[in-house]
Amino acid sequence: MALVDGNFSQDEENLLKVLVGGMNISDKSRNLLFAEIDNPKQQKVDLNIFKDDLMNATTLLSGLAQLAKADGTLHPAEKLYIQTLGRELGYMDDAMMMLVE
Repeated sequence: MALVDGNFSQDEENLLKVLVGGMNISDKSRNLLFAEIDNPKQQKVDLNIFKDDLMNATTLLSGLAQLAKADGTLHPAEKLYIQTLGRELGYMDDAMMMLVE
């Protein structure tokens, strides 16, 4: 998500590190995630695990919206990306507009 607009800002990096730091995961997993944050690259995400889980799907989309806004600018590409993911997860456009406004 942080790379969608072509700019991985320090604010986005900081937010990701705070989120990962607060996760209830092993130190090994946390360190792997920190390494990914330090060396970002676009990755394909399999959304199938979220399609039947409304709570986690909503959490995912809300988190992506928060990340997109972390640098103070919601880039049109970020907005479109979140809306596209929302549609893939079965959300209506109106619901997605609330997240990205």
